[in-house]
Amino acid sequence: MLITSIFNNHISFQPELQLVWNSEYSTLPADDISALIYDFVIESGVLKVIGLNLAPSRRYNPISMLTVILLGYTERGYISTRQLQHFCRHDSRCRSLLCGQVPSHTAFSNFINNHLKDCIEEIFKLLNLYIQAKADPDLSVLFIDGSKFEADANKFTFVWRKAAEKNLNKLYEKAYKEFREINRLLGGPHVLPGYSSCTIPNPKEILHVCSFLSEKMAEQNQCFVYGKGRRKSPYQRHYDALYAIALKMYKHEYYLDLMSDRNSLSKTDSDATFMHMKYDYYCNTGVFKPGYNVQLGVSDQFIRVVYVSGDPNDQKPFIPTVEAYHDLYNHYPQNICADAGYSSFDNYTYLQEKQIGNFIKPQYWMKRKRGSKKDRFKTYNFVEDEQGVLRCPEGHEMEFIRKSGSLKTNGRYEKFLGYYGGTKCDQCPSKKLCSPKKDRRIISVRDGAAKMEREITLNLETEVGGEYRKQRSIQAEGAFGQIKEDFRYTRLHRIGAENVNLEIHLVCIGYNFRKLYSRLNQDIEEDLIFSA
Repeated sequence: MLITSIFNNHISFQPELQLVWNSEYSTLPADDISALIYDFVIESGVLKVIGLNLAPSRRYNPISMLTVILLGYTERGYISTRQLQHFCRHDSRCRSLLCGQVPSHTAFSNFINNHLKDCIEEIFKLLNLYIQAKADPDLSVLFIDGSKFEADANKFTFVWRKAAEKNLNKLYEKAYKEFREINRLLGGPHVLPGYSSCTIPNPKEILHVCSFLSEKMAEQNQCFVYGKGRRKSPYQRHYDALYAIALKMYKHEYYLDLMSDRNSLSKTDSDATFMHMKYDYYCNTGVFKPGYNVQLGVSDQFIRVVYVSGDPNDQKPFIPTVEAYHDLYNHYPQNICADAGYSSFDNYTYLQEKQIGNFIKPQYWMKRKRGSKKDRFKTYNFVEDEQGVLRCPEGHEMEFIRKSGSLKTNGRYEKFLGYYGGTKCDQCPSKKLCSPKKDRRIISVRDGAAKMEREITLNLETEVGGEYRKQRSIQAEGAFGQIKEDFRYTRLHRIGAENVNLEIHLVCIGYNFRKLYSRLNQDIEEDLIFSA
């Protein structure tokens, strides 16, 4: 090293200068959000959940790694592994936590995938228990809402169930045609036993026929030929046609198996479903995009439960969301409030069965409340009175006619329809507006639904119900508003339902830390004002 020292005509020059980072975590401000996250990692026992120890052979301290990851998601909403690497290089809190080390993006990726993916829901539960001890939130009501996030998949990789089934039927017809021609070629109508127009061929049977044709070619000393100017034998033509049919059958059957009970999927992310988004790249033309339906349950501004599904409708994921809440905390919420998108016979019956307070708006609750003259005689305006008697909009009693058999639906509970007819339709002055037919007005009502809706309406019109409806739009929709709009997190960055579940939970953990930090600081400020 060249060192030249000149003072008053001396100059100091050191081309190699090593800086020593000698900061400690305790020197950081105690009121910083990183201190709250570090306190959670130490006190909650989360390291036991993810199966880490403090062995000296580890390159990076797991406590510091986990704290840095949670800090990144807390401050930025979502943060990639490369952004975490950059975060550690330039943030003094991260440098203090890691003693000046800068883990690579691969180290962060391995830590998240190997230690957080399988237990992220347990970490989320520990955080909520930590919040209960620190902030004592009001858990008397759970506000549920859902939103769709665009998947990390290409827009034009869709596979539709109807198209796959239609293509399979076409392949069946082509296979039947090939079988008939092969029988004709072999000189008999039933040379291929077991294959007729009454049975549906499967790819294994078709490949078995292909091996049968190759054996026939070997008996006649024929070989497979390809290329321009080389003529195929009749056996080879049928062999190539059936082999291509079998491969296409495998493909469409594979897609149908992946869809399960869904109607579509994406080729690049088979767990994603094509669904309408509120915004698309084509000027809101309603183009389908692959995505996931994320359900959040919020209590007192803290996210208590997260459920990710591929169902574009909000009705079906409702019961799994409540069950996920029960699996986390071993009890059901006392009350549940949601919008009219969750109203269904199955959901109402489920809440009644679990004895949960129901504050879900019926499907036509707002229209019935506004009382439009145009829709006055719609079926949803035929309601029960306090005595349980079904009445028409004019106040006349509806007579019970009969009850239908069990409806064949894919729902959770058995359903029946009750048919009711008007008793004074011939004397009613609004008969032409209600029913243009000569006979009396007959409507069908799901058995028990009218009584449920009357009870829910009474709940919603109470003072508590009005406050719940107001808070639902603030808390449940406000959580999505902060995540999607404030932090610009509208598209997922991981592929597959398991990885998406990990990503969404990390984002929600960061959201809860921000809320907890704001709540604790607010309490401190109020105490200072009161003491002054």
